[in-house]
Amino acid sequence: MNVRVEYALTAQDYYEFNMAYRKHKKSLNRPVRGLSMKVWMGIFIGVLVLVTFAMPGYNPGPAATAPAKAMTLGEWLLEAMPCGVIVLLSAGFIWWLSRGKYRYRLGFEESTRLADPHALEAREEGVTISTPGCEMRMAWGYFLKFVETPGTFILFADARWGHIVPKRALGGEEQVKAFRDICAARVGQGVRAFPVEVGGEGGRV
Repeated sequence: MNVRVEYALTAQDYYEFNMAYRKHKKSLNRPVRGLSMKVWMGIFIGVLVLVTFAMPGYNPGPAATAPAKAMTLGEWLLEAMPCGVIVLLSAGFIWWLSRGKYRYRLGFEESTRLADPHALEAREEGVTISTPGCEMRMAWGYFLKFVETPGTFILFADARWGHIVPKRALGGEEQVKAFRDICAARVGQGVRAFPVEVGGEGGRV
């Protein structure tokens, strides 16, 4: 069954695309060497904690062996509390930046192409997506993964790149189901080359 739709993407569509990537990134990304962002964040917070413990004045030992008056653990915790609050606020802000809609809304607004009119045609042999000045024709096997979100269908061609198809563009439930079925049945089945025209007679190989 052929499906043809026209649509324009919104910031919400872009947000759902990024949330889908975050959810499925383990199956989309290649294993790479190096430290992830979460590991670097943990190292950063750990360093802050160590610096806090190294603050001058913290000396839980006996007062007799200390050059100055020893602080009790309660006194140290009270003194270190502002630094702990700063660490927690920093971690919360970093988490908010990584997941908040505000970040993706800005990314969508800064893009020069995402909001362009799109036309998609899905056939048995593949997908054709057209935007002003560009047309992309892809076999079903070109896509790595098919993901459905509350408001979109996403065809991932790479870990961080894919095509977003809003469900609202498909109209009724019949077309939504038809597109879901054709994607689920064909994505990831291996690349099948399109016929290539050669020679002056337009013969096919």
